[in-house]
Amino acid sequence: MSSAHQVVHYEGLPVGLIQLNAFYPDFDFKQGFKFIEAMIEKKHGKEIEACMWNNMITHAIVVSATKSQCSTCWLAAKFLHELWKLNFNTKSPWHDFLVNQLKMKKLNSHDDLMIYGSYLSGNLFEDTNLKQRIHQFFDTKFPMAW
Repeated sequence: MSSAHQVVHYEGLPVGLIQLNAFYPDFDFKQGFKFIEAMIEKKHGKEIEACMWNNMITHAIVVSATKSQCSTCWLAAKFLHELWKLNFNTKSPWHDFLVNQLKMKKLNSHDDLMIYGSYLSGNLFEDTNLKQRIHQFFDTKFPMAW
C-alpha cells in the first residue's frame, strides 16, 4: 500500500482533506467551505441568495454547536458535515474524518484549540451575513496539520 498523501476529491473538486491510508493528516476548512458552496450552487443551478445561505448556516450551526468545550477542528468538520447532510442524500466527504479520527473533547492537532460551540452560535439571529461570520470564525485557524 502506498504511503503517499492524496488530496481527497469529490466530483473532481478538493474537499479540504488530505488522506494518508485511512488517516487524514491535513484539514482545510476554507477549501472545504469553498467546495460545499460550489456543490450547493451546482445542485441549484445558480448562485444562492444570502437569505438561503443564512438559513442553511443557521441550521448547521445549531446542530453542530455544543454547550461545553469542544475541539475547533471537530466543530469545523461537524459544521461542514451538517451543511452537507442538509443539502444532499449521500454520506458527506467529512464523515469518516469526523467519526473515525476526530475527538470532540480533546485537541486533535498541535494547531487545534478548545472552544465553546455556543461562542459560534451566540447572537446567531442578529447577524445578516452568516457566511462572513463563519469565515471570520474559522478561516484564521486553518489549514490544520497533524
